[in-house]
Amino acid sequence: MPANSEPTTEQLRQIHINKTKTTSPPGEKLKFNLPKKVETKTIAIICPACKVVLGDRVVKIDDDRENIRKVCEKPACLRRDKWFRADDRARINMAKAIGVGDLFIRETVPTMADFPAADMRWDDSAYIHGPVGTGKTWAASALACDALAQGRTVRLVNWLWFTAEVRDTYKAAGKETELDIVKRYTLPDVLCLDDIGTGKQIEGRESQAAIVLMYMLMNKRYEQNKITHITSNVEPDELASIYDPRIARRIAEMCEIVELSERI
Repeated sequence: MPANSEPTTEQLRQIHINKTKTTSPPGEKLKFNLPKKVETKTIAIICPACKVVLGDRVVKIDDDRENIRKVCEKPACLRRDKWFRADDRARINMAKAIGVGDLFIRETVPTMADFPAADMRWDDSAYIHGPVGTGKTWAASALACDALAQGRTVRLVNWLWFTAEVRDTYKAAGKETELDIVKRYTLPDVLCLDDIGTGKQIEGRESQAAIVLMYMLMNKRYEQNKITHITSNVEPDELASIYDPRIARRIAEMCEIVELSERI
């Protein structure tokens, strides 16, 4: 075919045949490279906080995960996830926000894992008593932080500070009522009430107003079955005479009695 001439129709047909013609020997079946079948399995999607199954996902058979961790939308689960994603500085700020004092925070927040002498858990209410200097407030702070790590709402307050907050509402210009203060400490999932009975030790007695406040606080948390940790220098069998037999009874029913006797 001349260099500048156009191919004829027959030439074009032959070119097409040559391009599409198989090179396989006569009689041999054509082989096609089909993709290999991928073996799969189904694993559950589970919230690591509440252990609820949120669904499932198909993955390759060689995926060694037993499940897929995904935080659900429950507030407690989101708070727990926020705590575990936070660095030490952020955790310290969260601990301070719920009442943990600087004295009990060093490079990081306190935890009961660092206090093996006391067999206590954040989710078991406890009445922690013993002499001065045995680590009661330290233990309350650690229990509060352990509860924070599990996404619970928490408050830690000294008993005299709590009663002072209530007295402050009696001012004419007070923006909060006595009930507002009581609700502040009855609503959280976990309350750590530090150094009850100090009114008697400092002033010689607990006032009638303080006894009423203690009853309101303990009775509401008792009725709602909420976790309450209490620290005191007062022996459990003295509570009825310092406060009221009904208060002593509620504390006894709510709390495991834990005695700390060795100074730290």
